[in-house]
Amino acid sequence: MPHDIRLAGPWDCSAADEDNWERCVLPFVVPAKAPGEIPIRIRRKFHKPSGVDNRTRLLLVVDGVPDLKSIQVNDSHIGAIRCVESTCEFDVSDKLADYNIVSIPLTGPGTHVDAVTLRIEEPPTT
Repeated sequence: MPHDIRLAGPWDCSAADEDNWERCVLPFVVPAKAPGEIPIRIRRKFHKPSGVDNRTRLLLVVDGVPDLKSIQVNDSHIGAIRCVESTCEFDVSDKLADYNIVSIPLTGPGTHVDAVTLRIEEPPTT
């Protein structure tokens, strides 16, 4: 049975071409500052859960962004393994260090992230 850890906060947000980070909260909606697409990134720092081994599957689950193609974890781009409606899953099992940063790109006014969860799927016991 999977165990979910909600990555509620704190989150930071910035324009994609800047390194000026400000605090933001989830749910986060890209503001309507100008017409057209406004590339925004949101990020959060977190620790790897204790007690997991190389057989444990770790997924980052992003709710609210339909067809999110990729996220970044510790400078590695990770493609979605599954998107259903507005929920996308990313397998980060072999990408997590003891200390991590997840960055999610968002484009266009009104684009939003409702929640981000780290899902821990333990291997079946024999």
